Amino acid sequence: MGTMKLVVWDVQHGNALYLRTPGGLHCVFDLGMWEGAGRGLTSPLERLKAEWDVEKLDYLLISHPHDDHIGDIGRLITRDGELLDLSPRVLARPKATAEGFELKGDKYRLFQLLSATYTTPVAEEHNPCLPNNSGGSRIMYFGGAPKQEKDNVNNYSLVAVITYGTERIVIPGDLEAPGWESLFANSEFVDAVRDTHLLVASHHGRQAGYHERLFDYLGTPQLV
Repeated sequence: MGTMKLVVWDVQHGNALYLRTPGGLHCVFDLGMWEGAGRGLTSPLERLKAEWDVEKLDYLLISHPHDDHIGDIGRLITRDGELLDLSPRVLARPKATAEGFELKGDKYRLFQLLSATYTTPVAEEHNPCLPNNSGGSRIMYFGGAPKQEKDNVNNYSLVAVITYGTERIVIPGDLEAPGWESLFANSEFVDAVRDTHLLVASHHGRQAGYHERLFDYLGTPQLV
């Protein structure tokens, strides 16, 4: 078996992860970046390009379009809607969050432009999420915002599940308790997350991201 590499970037309040699949594909989960005092500007995408020789992303999953999850989006698309070199071949995002929400700001507008650009289904032979194309790893994602939370963007977060051999990684964005409830009703999701090895804490480890039933399914994963 080849080697799968996962990097969790330190972007302070935000989320940004990089996955290199066993077959060498470049996958990114959320686009947080460090913009605080003391360290200046830290862009994970710029580091991937400059230090890791990543010229184009094979896959990007944006869990939801809050600024701390899309801060780096300007390195993928211009304000005129032009895709830049690093832009992903395949994009996953909660499509409903690109319209109908009272979100503002330049980054959200870029998210809307990026979302509108990716409309063609991905052919199976080109899908970076499938083991035959990635060197053995698989990426799944699940979403399902509860009706009573239709105005809470956090509960539209896509939950990514990465598997390789016996390893299982779960990346849930900022999902809160009502969002978890809606996913627990999905048997496919429950089966996908059983006996997880690594969990990126939802909503930056806040109480709002916790659900008491969650670890009944995940078991005792390591937490990030």
